[in-house]
Amino acid sequence: MNRQALKETCLALVLAGCASVGNALDRDITLTQLDHRAWSTRDGSPAEVGAFAQTDDGLLWLGSPTGLFRFDGLQFEPFRPPEGQAGPTGSVSMVFAPPNGSGLWIGYRFGGVGWWHAGRLQHFGREEGVPSGTVLAFAAGHDGRIWASTTTGLASFDGQHWSNASGTGYPAGATYALHVDRFDDLWAIAEDGTWRMPHGSGRFERSSRSLSEGSLAERVDGHVWVSNGTQGVWALPRSDAPPPRQPKLPGPGGIGPLLFDNEGALWIGTRDGVVRVTDPDRLAVPDADGEPRVPPESRFTRADGLSGHAALALFEDREGNIWVSTSDGVDRFRADKLVRAPLPRGLLYPSLAAAPGGGVWGR
Repeated sequence: MNRQALKETCLALVLAGCASVGNALDRDITLTQLDHRAWSTRDGSPAEVGAFAQTDDGLLWLGSPTGLFRFDGLQFEPFRPPEGQAGPTGSVSMVFAPPNGSGLWIGYRFGGVGWWHAGRLQHFGREEGVPSGTVLAFAAGHDGRIWASTTTGLASFDGQHWSNASGTGYPAGATYALHVDRFDDLWAIAEDGTWRMPHGSGRFERSSRSLSEGSLAERVDGHVWVSNGTQGVWALPRSDAPPPRQPKLPGPGGIGPLLFDNEGALWIGTRDGVVRVTDPDRLAVPDADGEPRVPPESRFTRADGLSGHAALALFEDREGNIWVSTSDGVDRFRADKLVRAPLPRGLLYPSLAAAPGGGVWGR
C-alpha cells in the first residue's frame, strides 16, 4: 500500500466524540459526513417553506403557502389559532421569533401580519399602518422594536403602534430582506440597492447600489454579507465605499438565501441544492476560470438526498441544527457522535491499529 492510500486508510476510523448532537458543526467535516435527514410532503412536511423560526418553547415554526406549521421533532402539525382569531389568509410568507422571546411574528402572503404571544393571535393590517402587499422580512432592534417589510414598503412597531419609514431617507417600494446586526445597525435590501441605518441615527444611508432582490447574513466577526442571484456573494462595507470583489458561485440557477452558522461557515442556497463554505474569504479568491474555489464536497444536491432541487430558506436552531427548505420538503443537517470517513476504493476487510499520538495504522 502506498503512502497516500495508507493516509486515507487512517481516516477510515469512525471518529467518536469529535462532534456531539446539539453542538455547532465541525468545519473540518464535509456536508456528506454530517447527519442528514429529509422530510418530504409524504412525511407530512409542508412544501415550499419560505421561512423558519424557533420560539422559546423549542418548537420549530415553518411558514408556507399552505399555512403555518410547527414541528416538535417528530411530526409537523398545522397551526390552528384559538376560535375567532384566525388569520386573514392561510398562506404564510414569513415567520420570525424575536431574540427577546416575545412570541412569534407571522407575515401573510396576501398582506398583513400576525403576532402570536401569550396564547393570543393579534392581527395588524393597513388600517394599523402595515404596508400592503406580501410580507417579505422581519427584524428586531435591540430595543425590541419590530421591523417588517413588504412588497410595497417598510414599517416598524414599537409595541403599541406601527410607523412607516418616511422621513428616514429610505426609498419607497419593495424591501426584500432585513437584518439588525450586533451593533444595532439595521440593514435593508431595496429595489435600488442595500441600505443601512446606523444605531441611533434614525436615517438610512446607501451601502451598495444596483442590487435588487437578495439575502442578508451576519458573520461571527460582525460583518454583514449579501447575496444576489446575478451579482454573487460578498461582504458589505460599513460606509459608502465601493464593495469588495463580487464573486459568483459556479453552477446553474443563481444564488438564494444566506446563513452563517455559529462556527462561521457560510451556507448558501441555490437552485441546485445547498453549498457550505467553511472559509468564506476564499470566495473572493477566484480560480483560473474566474470562479470562487468551492470543492465538490461543499455541495449537497437532490442526488445526495436533498428533499428537492432548490434551497428556498436556511435556518440554524438553538441546538446548532441547520434546516433547509426545498420545493418538496424540509432537510436537517447536524453533528453526530459518529462520523463516517471514506475508505480508499477497492479496499476490502481493512485492518486498523492504534498508533502513538492518537493516530491509526491501517492496511
